[in-house]
Amino acid sequence: MGLIDAPAALGCFARLGEGVRRVVEVVTSAALSATDRIVLATAAGFSRGPLTVEPALRRVVHTDGREEILQPRVMQVLVALARVDGAILSRDTLQETCWNGVIVGEDALSRAIGQLRRLCEGLAAGVWRLETITKVGYRLLRIDGGEAASQAATRAPAPDKPSIMVLPFTNLSNDPTQNYFADGMVEEIVTALSRFRSLFVIASASSLALRGLATDPIDAARELSVRYVLEGSVRRVGERLRIIVRLIDCRDSGQIWAERFEDSLVDVFALQDRVALSVAGVIEPAMHAAEIQRVSRRPTENMGSYDLYLRAYPLFLAWQKSTVFEALTFVERALALDPNFAAALTVAAACHRQIAENRWDEPVDEHKREAIALARRALAAAPDDAFVLAQNAMTLANLLKDTAQGRLLLDRAIEINPGSAFVWFISGLLHMSAGEPGLIVEHMEIAARLDPLSATGAQARKYIAVARFQQGRFEEALVLFKPLGEKTASDNAILAAIHGHLGQGAQAREAIADYQAITSVPIDRSFGWFRRPEHRALFRRGIALANDMDAASA
Repeated sequence: MGLIDAPAALGCFARLGEGVRRVVEVVTSAALSATDRIVLATAAGFSRGPLTVEPALRRVVHTDGREEILQPRVMQVLVALARVDGAILSRDTLQETCWNGVIVGEDALSRAIGQLRRLCEGLAAGVWRLETITKVGYRLLRIDGGEAASQAATRAPAPDKPSIMVLPFTNLSNDPTQNYFADGMVEEIVTALSRFRSLFVIASASSLALRGLATDPIDAARELSVRYVLEGSVRRVGERLRIIVRLIDCRDSGQIWAERFEDSLVDVFALQDRVALSVAGVIEPAMHAAEIQRVSRRPTENMGSYDLYLRAYPLFLAWQKSTVFEALTFVERALALDPNFAAALTVAAACHRQIAENRWDEPVDEHKREAIALARRALAAAPDDAFVLAQNAMTLANLLKDTAQGRLLLDRAIEINPGSAFVWFISGLLHMSAGEPGLIVEHMEIAARLDPLSATGAQARKYIAVARFQQGRFEEALVLFKPLGEKTASDNAILAAIHGHLGQGAQAREAIADYQAITSVPIDRSFGWFRRPEHRALFRRGIALANDMDAASA
């Protein structure tokens, strides 16, 4: 985890707080002209230092040949702020001039401001600085060479992985004694997030140093060089506590996720732990998904090792022949840049494992050997990374038929990061391979609770359904299978067996027909889910009952 000490953070934000306190009503002829609505087709172009702005073409051109095409609203906001030359424009004024007075949601202006901020930090770096005046508006300031150099020297460099800070939680209870709980909540969440080696997390001391300052999340993110901010509030109502949290992408000024937690004050510290794990469990996959979406819009020619790994990850997860070789190409490029990148080594090992297990390429033994070698390199490079431990536990357990080693690695991963839905999910898969339905249910339920929004949660619930079938709890298994969308051949086979055991002939026939529409493999041989003889026998018995009902109805 990256650390920034509290005094440094206070120094950074003293300027912000002071700036807010100094804000007064600015009435100048330039500000008065800001109410004129902006029509890009007729707006005059202008230059600032090395930049030329061409509103009609929505283009900003640098003297070095670089250029950027802005979205219409973003160009309108740029023109509005530039023409008042450093004066403050309120959100209402910007809506009047750029949206023709039409009332739009907070997100519309925030997205435009976020894109303009990226311009100021990219093509227009050293020319303009976009400043947020909390609860007032925005201003676009010219930067001279000295100020630009000073800012570059004092601002921390951006980390090369997803970065987040947790702002002090707001105590909405009008009870100062509840501040301890709000501060404790921040510390617990920071600790939980810090267990994810894939994240750069600002230390809780730096977060809490901002308490009491009128801090805009976007300004906070810029000052501490992070992309994501988590903000929240705590309210006590009688003997109950309500906690609301919100995750913001400060580059795009968009809300990624929000949630509300409510519980009694019976065990405050247990509530803190539960909220912290829940928040961390959702934030990590949400940020990971946002990062994948970010790199999907960029050309791959000049990507670094981390971005190449992100391009590979969803291709690897698709578990298809058409994507796994493309994923392997990306991670091999990432490893050429950084041979000890443990996450890329892990995905490369898993790709070779997919190829070997599905016999998608020959010789199969060569892919097995490569998968095992890459998995061991990853474990040596990052022995305390829960993701690396979990994914490679499955690779080695499957290819070496060594469940014991897989258990040891997964136990270690859970100990390191009990808030990772992915770790619990992989542990549930290992118990699936061992035919242990009780532990499948326990671990998959934790995974689904920690990550209820992504595909991991849905997959976890499917494996719980399989485990309930193995336990002979057919009604429960059927209830869990019902919400599934598009079903695989294996899903339909188990559904047919469930309906067979429940004596539901029409549903059994439908499931068999759906299975046969996907594959020609005889349905009574589709028992890949079941490793133990008694579970296979239970499955075959269900299929036999389904077929008997089908024959009886003929």
